[in-house]
Amino acid sequence: TPPTCTAPSTTGSMQSQMLSSVNYERCMAGVTPALTACANLDDSAQAHSNWMTVNGMFHEEGNLGDPTYSPSQRAEIAGYIGWTAVGENIAYGQPDVSAVMTAWMNSQGHKDNILNVNYRHLGSAVAYSGSTPYWTQNFGAGGSC
Repeated sequence: TPPTCTAPSTTGSMQSQMLSSVNYERCMAGVTPALTACANLDDSAQAHSNWMTVNGMFHEEGNLGDPTYSPSQRAEIAGYIGWTAVGENIAYGQPDVSAVMTAWMNSQGHKDNILNVNYRHLGSAVAYSGSTPYWTQNFGAGGSC
C-alpha cells in the first residue's frame, strides 16, 4: 500500500511551506520520520542566505566574511549544539518554495539531503538581492532547536 502523504502547503510562512514540502517528498519516498522545524537551523539558514546576498556569492562555504565556515560551523554559531549530522541545500533565482523544491528534487545531491534518513530537523530561509531570492535549507540531527 502506498503511503498517504499530505500535499505541500502553499499558505503560511515560507518556513512552514518548506517543511510541508520536504515532508511530502520524504513521505512519497517512504522516508521516515517527518522532519520537525528547528529555530536554530532557521537562524543558520537565514544567516547564510543573508551572507550570499550581501556578498554576491553563491556557495555553501562562507559566512561572517570567512569562506572557510562550513554548514556545521554555521549551525553551531546559531545554537545548534550537540549535532550528529548537518547538511545544507542552497539555490537562487527560483520564485517560490514550489519552484525551489522542484529544482532541488531534480538535482541528485540536493535530493539526497532532502531524503536523508538520518536527519530529524529542518531550518530554511530566503533573502533577496534586488528581486533575486537566495534559498538555504539546513538539515540536522541531534542538535538543540
